[in-house]
Amino acid sequence: MKVRFVSIAVSLVFLVIVGGEVCAQPDNASAHKAIRALYCQWNAVFKARDVDKYVVLEEKTIAPDYVEIGTDGKETGRQQSIEGMKQMLSEMKPPVRNVIHIRKITMQGKSTAVVLLKYEGGCTVAGSDGKLHRIARKGRDKETLVKTPKGWQWKRTEHLEVHTLMDGKPVNGEGADLTTAVKTGAFEKRE
Repeated sequence: MKVRFVSIAVSLVFLVIVGGEVCAQPDNASAHKAIRALYCQWNAVFKARDVDKYVVLEEKTIAPDYVEIGTDGKETGRQQSIEGMKQMLSEMKPPVRNVIHIRKITMQGKSTAVVLLKYEGGCTVAGSDGKLHRIARKGRDKETLVKTPKGWQWKRTEHLEVHTLMDGKPVNGEGADLTTAVKTGAFEKRE
């Protein structure tokens, strides 16, 4: 009888300890779901080229100390990233294609998530030569999001790999940023 009681007591202690870990999983599951929903919101705004909705969404979802790091290691702050995105959205012409493949979400505590993703997409933009050009882009990013009272926000985007084509030809400086290419007309100067 004592052996059975001890066995039940040990099982209950084990259940409480393991139960604590199991109980944490729904938090991760809800965080994963919220983060995936956030990517869907962004993707919809991007595809629609809706600058007004972008402005509302960026205020809510981009952290004040956000930083974007290019494949060359160059850092861009929040405001510069936002202005570049606004310009790009206003200059894109349909059809716009953007597919995001979230490869992995790793929680670091309850309020930080690291997202590894692949993306591919394309659009048409008017070049400085007055002609329409087809842009295709694919790459891999590592993004850090933090949970705030406003919800999940992007804190950091690190471009691990970027391949940009203009009219089927590589953009000068493989890994060139599409926003920079659109702003500067660098895609016009391809080899």
